[in-house]
Amino acid sequence: MTKSAHNALIEINILSRQLLSRIVEVQQTLQSSSTIAPEVDEYQHNADVDLGKLISNRQDLITLLFEENSKIALGAELKLINEMVSIDSQLTTQSQLCKTTLTQQVIKLKKSSKINHSYKKY
Repeated sequence: MTKSAHNALIEINILSRQLLSRIVEVQQTLQSSSTIAPEVDEYQHNADVDLGKLISNRQDLITLLFEENSKIALGAELKLINEMVSIDSQLTTQSQLCKTTLTQQVIKLKKSSKINHSYKKY
């Protein structure tokens, strides 16, 4: 059963906001932790599962939106499409911030491992 373009876009935007909220939450958790602790690792695993489901659902909805609706139907919903694009831009920015934070933590962890290894030699 096909949804109207309007309803599909509203659903996509709601899901996109949920995804953005979860990414911001993960980003804040990562920033509050100076190293990767076991509890952060467990939280991260649960967050990854949630994010994966949200991303998959969102992608499926977007795919269906463009497969099932004509250009004319989509053209009538420019405001919602622009909102979707705006949220997508925010998602990209927040995802990059998470990636940067994780990269910094991995580098810090590697340096720490090297230091510990060198102390064990003596």
